[in-house]
Amino acid sequence: MFPRWLGWIFLLFLGYVLYVGDFLGAPTPQAERATPFADEKIYPKLAEFTDKNRWLDAVNPDRISEPRWREITPGSGKGAVCGETLQVKITRDGKEDIRKFTLGNAPHPILNEALMHMQEGAVREVSAPPSQFFKNPPKEENRMIRVTVERLATQQAATK
Repeated sequence: MFPRWLGWIFLLFLGYVLYVGDFLGAPTPQAERATPFADEKIYPKLAEFTDKNRWLDAVNPDRISEPRWREITPGSGKGAVCGETLQVKITRDGKEDIRKFTLGNAPHPILNEALMHMQEGAVREVSAPPSQFFKNPPKEENRMIRVTVERLATQQAATK
């Protein structure tokens, strides 16, 4: 325990500070608005990491009832249109599968929408519930399915 006189000095000092700060009209300091040091154009991985909806989907995949997709890597050339034959690489849970099909008759119904206007070399991440991903969804699968789709260059047959 400290001496009683030290307590009184402390209380006097505290009263003096309150008096000086209150009655001398010292202006309240105003800080300038902070500018972010990073944005999603400079650090795209930081933007992906801090995406609130992505984290909410990871915690509760059933909260999404509609499919969505986003372009990870842009491609080049003209976009795919309905009736065009596409060759794509589908990656799910580390397993790759190369498929060739006509847009509009995709092996997974959601790919018909997700691949529309996709350019060659582009990579998209597709998230959808199993009911919209499979024609006959497995009963035990009730979480969102997330796949990565890369459109491969279609090989044009040389005509003679």
